[in-house]
Amino acid sequence: MLGTLLGLPLATFAGGHYGWRAAFGTITLLTVLAAPLTQYPVRDPVPSGRPSRGKPPTSWSAPS
Repeated sequence: MLGTLLGLPLATFAGGHYGWRAAFGTITLLTVLAAPLTQYPVRDPVPSGRPSRGKPPTSWSAPS
């Protein structure tokens, strides 16, 4: 949402003043700088008493 809110007006401004290549290059540069941040893992909260990793159950039967 933030990218849409700020990126579109900034790219339009850069494209109008410096040409479409400058706008495209700026977006490319920002993407290359932001890409390594996506490599950091985001951990899901795990309720206590439940292992975060492990083997899945062997049977998926309904409780009786």
